[in-house]
Amino acid sequence: MKMTPQRRALEATLARGLSDPALLVASPALPSEHPLKRAAATVVELFAAVTSGPLPEGALTALDSIARQSPLAPWKLLIRAIEAFYRRADEVVLANLAAIPTDTPPGRL
Repeated sequence: MKMTPQRRALEATLARGLSDPALLVASPALPSEHPLKRAAATVVELFAAVTSGPLPEGALTALDSIARQSPLAPWKLLIRAIEAFYRRADEVVLANLAAIPTDTPPGRL
């Protein structure tokens, strides 16, 4: 599916301004089955899980469905960095953090 310039601009704006993916989950602007809303729900669930302590191996596989171009990609990278921190995988932490655009809420952390 080819992305229109308008959609690309909207998603870039969303990526730069979405300070809490739970807001997207709760938004009535998207139907509950919309892929972006489902991806946001995954981010919310896994962010809560990863900030509560170490996760079992494979716990983040649901993040694989979030594309690199998604407005939720910065959150995906932050979650992976936190998970790698608990595993003491410093290089993985740094690689994920370096990939987060600095003009996004996770990048400003």
